[in-house]
Amino acid sequence: MIGAGFIGTHLARRLKDDGAGVRVLTRSPLAGERRARFDGAELLVGDATVQGIVGDALSGIDHVFYCAGGLMPAQSNLDPATDAALALPPLLRVLEELRARPGVRLTFLSSGGTVYGNPETIPVAEGHPTEPQTSYGVMKLASEKYVLMYGRLYGIPVQVLRCSNVYGAFQPADRGQGFVAAALSRLREGRPITLFGDGRNVRDFVYAPDVADVMVALAARSGGPAVLNVGSGKGVQICDLLSMIEEVAGTAAQIDWQPDRGLDVRRIVLDIAALQREVEFVPTPLLDGLAATARSRP
Repeated sequence: MIGAGFIGTHLARRLKDDGAGVRVLTRSPLAGERRARFDGAELLVGDATVQGIVGDALSGIDHVFYCAGGLMPAQSNLDPATDAALALPPLLRVLEELRARPGVRLTFLSSGGTVYGNPETIPVAEGHPTEPQTSYGVMKLASEKYVLMYGRLYGIPVQVLRCSNVYGAFQPADRGQGFVAAALSRLREGRPITLFGDGRNVRDFVYAPDVADVMVALAARSGGPAVLNVGSGKGVQICDLLSMIEEVAGTAAQIDWQPDRGLDVRRIVLDIAALQREVEFVPTPLLDGLAATARSRP
């Protein structure tokens, strides 16, 4: 597995529960509680752009889950050059290494919440045009194209999963991505929660353990669509989501209203019919997932 972030944490734990051997390549060392979340996994620390490091990480591996990325969406437009430098070189190094490892499969985590842009139809199926509004979305789409190109040219078995807004335990609250984590953190600390525009933008939120389950289930199958949406298939306005978070937290929010940023998609809900044809998948109800997230350790 490449990346030891939020989704990678859930995936590693899910794989370990299944008894699978897990090796994780991470850019920086993990300590304390973060390290404990990967108990039982082999951790390698290194730069994924370096050939020897990636080669060591892939030695003896039969499936690669690529969970790394670049800058967060809001920061990506401020520094697209850095975003590209963080997102593309590590992926290309991994793809080059996979050319020499026939049969090793790759699952790439993309962003269904950003690659489509403002969709023409709701829900959004995989064949919908892609018009991302942020450098983050552009980099995810470019990464997808490289993954699919390597799959076609070199026979690497690849699959791209376009995830909607993932939430759950272990999500950092201070990175400018992850409304649920940020809102719960600010409620606990008694700080205002920032809402942009009128708060009525619609998003599709999917529970992180559900995403990990889907990744493992798809990895156990051969073939299938090269690109799949992974979401809940349901939309919620951000202001309504905040009301649900207040309910599970038992605390009323102070709201810091800010102007619309212009880069936020107005409405996005993913069509998950293709995914549900591939694997049995019933998304966790949003209120249940929020309640479990609120009960988890910050």
